[in-house]
Amino acid sequence: MLNVFSGSWLQSWSVFADAVSSYGYLIAVFMGLALVFFCTAPLFRPEPLTPAEQRQIVPPAPKRRAVLVVDDSAVVRAKLQKLLESAGYEVALAQDGIEAEERLAERRFHLLITDLEMPRMNGFELIASVQGSLATERLPIIAITGHDALQARVRDCEGIFGIFQKPWNDRELLMRTEALTQLSELTWNVQNPRPQSLADA
Repeated sequence: MLNVFSGSWLQSWSVFADAVSSYGYLIAVFMGLALVFFCTAPLFRPEPLTPAEQRQIVPPAPKRRAVLVVDDSAVVRAKLQKLLESAGYEVALAQDGIEAEERLAERRFHLLITDLEMPRMNGFELIASVQGSLATERLPIIAITGHDALQARVRDCEGIFGIFQKPWNDRELLMRTEALTQLSELTWNVQNPRPQSLADA
């Protein structure tokens, strides 16, 4: 029978106590790491996700091209917004040229669609303002109007990529919008290339 009060036992216990006091911090660290691994072990799963689990993962939404629609008619704005959003575009609205300038100062757009007859600042004044600014001079513009007489006048404006008379053809307008927003995005990427990362070097 072991005598716990014997000298050899007390000496062994002293050595053990010294070891614990000396390495207690390391033991605590190892125990903490073991606890973290135990709690996160289910995250490191070698098997692939099941189809049901894959469907639950929502991919990030692609960045949509932005179109600014300017018209003093609420009905026209609503129709164009519905048409463009159904085609996947992000649409901002303005009821005249002054409000359009405020929207243009807030962010970058891929396309401007503007009416010609509007109060405060009409479409011709807005077009001149857009083309006279370094920040927006390359912004593609589509003009829409309900008057034949204004079409001849707008043809004299440089930088207009389309004239549509109300009521417009939805298919033709969407085709022109797609072409111009692609051109706008390409032009922007060429003029503002992303900085090359060290991984790409």
